[in-house]
Amino acid sequence: MLQITSAQIEQALEALIAGKVIVYPTETSYALGCDATNDSAVRRIFEIKGRPGGKGLPVIIGLESEAETYLELSETAQQLAKMFWPGSLNIIVPIVYGSKISSACSQYGTQSIRVSSHPFASTLASRLGKPIVATSANISGQDAIYTVRDVQKIFKGHTEPDLVIDAGELPAVPASTTIKVLGEEVTIIRQGSTIIPGEFLQ
Repeated sequence: MLQITSAQIEQALEALIAGKVIVYPTETSYALGCDATNDSAVRRIFEIKGRPGGKGLPVIIGLESEAETYLELSETAQQLAKMFWPGSLNIIVPIVYGSKISSACSQYGTQSIRVSSHPFASTLASRLGKPIVATSANISGQDAIYTVRDVQKIFKGHTEPDLVIDAGELPAVPASTTIKVLGEEVTIIRQGSTIIPGEFLQ
């Protein structure tokens, strides 16, 4: 893995502010991202991935405290966030009225969110001060990607992202875990690297 530079952070930040789509490193794989409050940028991510509309897109934020600006976190959701954030746990919770996250990111009035543990992704989200889309940098339905070479290869001949941040080869690790938390009920949507304690699943 290559050392991330401040110049790369600034380059990515400028791209997001300009409404562009980037590829950037996360704790699980390379991700496609944009300002999650920018409707046109979010639509471009669907186009780049060939992802069906209505499936929703996960987002990251810089700090746990930012989540309640956009979403309704029950006591259980807050407990799980404190236990596993920053880290590879996406929590799907209801959106709040007036949330500025693009409606294309949400699904049935809920939104998947996490605080990334990767230093680049975390710093970028904190600097932007808004949620950033964090969906795997691939064509929808294909495997996660861990090198920029593979990113460039997979999008060749397709609609391409505007900027690719090269962090070298990322470790091939399991995908993030995704759970839905409605009130105090917890449902595992995708089992990944994070294991939810049994007492939350009863």
